[in-house]
Amino acid sequence: MLVACSLLCGAFIAAGAVQQDARGAQAKATTRSGQYQVGRMYIPRLREQVWGMPIYSGTSNTELDLGIGWFPSSVTPGSAGNFAVVGHRTEGKAPFYYIENLIVGDEVVVRIRDAWLVYRLIRQEIVTPQSTWVLDPIPSPVSREYVALSPHLITLVTCTPRGTTRQRWVWWGTLTEVRRPDSPPQSVGESTKQQIDTNQANTKSVTRLVVRCINNVRCRPFI
Repeated sequence: MLVACSLLCGAFIAAGAVQQDARGAQAKATTRSGQYQVGRMYIPRLREQVWGMPIYSGTSNTELDLGIGWFPSSVTPGSAGNFAVVGHRTEGKAPFYYIENLIVGDEVVVRIRDAWLVYRLIRQEIVTPQSTWVLDPIPSPVSREYVALSPHLITLVTCTPRGTTRQRWVWWGTLTEVRRPDSPPQSVGESTKQQIDTNQANTKSVTRLVVRCINNVRCRPFI
């Protein structure tokens, strides 16, 4: 039996407001369903799945079924420290279905109200569900050399192998650029600038691949 794997995306907003440091920005939004949303994620290499994907505060299935979740225990996007998110692999919008396609150097772009944040991936690792250390301000695999260059980290978490909940696939990246809201990075482009309030994620191609939950077992980010 296949077990539908839930990728928990770290909750992006807490208590309805997000406060950034000097290089970040503030953002606040509420969806019709009541979830707080303060940003969207764009990953050029995963364009068919993660393109304008909403990021919500919280890591419950309520948030993850709608997009990506932000761990409230981690810092807000653009802040110094570890901004950690989680997403489903085979359920909901399945943003990280093809996480295995990511490589070192890939961009992860986060759009918040007052800025575009450009992160670049630096390291990946597969860990156990008990490995909560991946959410530390400076996770052990991320060398202090990277942190010295940019103390602003991002962590992406999902389940692996696909269709199971046995392990977690983790990517880390560092903030390399902060741009004005009217100046998106080239990898995102002018079309996205004109549609920043619209979810551009192409979920149809993922839906055909989603593993149907047979016994309703859903994974948590960590045990």
